Amino acid sequence: MKKFYNHITGKKEVSDDTKNTANQESSEFLDIDVQPSDVQSNENDII
Repeated sequence: MKKFYNHITGKKEVSDDTKNTANQESSEFLDIDVQPSDVQSNENDII
């Protein structure tokens, strides 16, 4: 959903704005990568 929204906004907005959305996507991917690792570590602690 977020990717779809970013693609839509990227098409509406011009190059500089698309670069900003790309930066937002990369930061979101970093957050997504961090969250599962935290969840896995918590699961290991519980087990």
